[in-house]
Amino acid sequence: MTRHVGDVPVAERVLGIEGLVSPVVLDRLLGDRATPADGETRWFFVSFAYADLPLGSAFDCWRGPGEEAPAVLAAVVVERVTQQYGVDLDHIPHGWKTIVLLRFVGGVPDFIDSLDILEDWSYMPGLMLGSSVDNAPEAQGT
Repeated sequence: MTRHVGDVPVAERVLGIEGLVSPVVLDRLLGDRATPADGETRWFFVSFAYADLPLGSAFDCWRGPGEEAPAVLAAVVVERVTQQYGVDLDHIPHGWKTIVLLRFVGGVPDFIDSLDILEDWSYMPGLMLGSSVDNAPEAQGT
């Protein structure tokens, strides 16, 4: 069920971010292959991908639930993707629930570390992650 980024209107290019992934879950899924979170990275449960998103995809606009929630700019790049069986993927597949390592450009903002630490997908995204610019690869010249 492939869907390309360029086929999705810019306003609909958002990922549902459910929360931070528990270190216990990462150890169970990835063991020694787990990339530890550091001052620039965090692992997230992602509830749904609007298109196939390759590693290196960039986003910068975080918004809480509800139309009135203010946007917070914090640029990130998709660095690593896995799923419930610990299989590494080269992209976030359209429609899949995934576990994604995001690298924050300029360091992790405080509001990220206040998110819930989860053991599984909650099916209730706490944040939506989008882009303030056209993030389709063809718009970026890639």
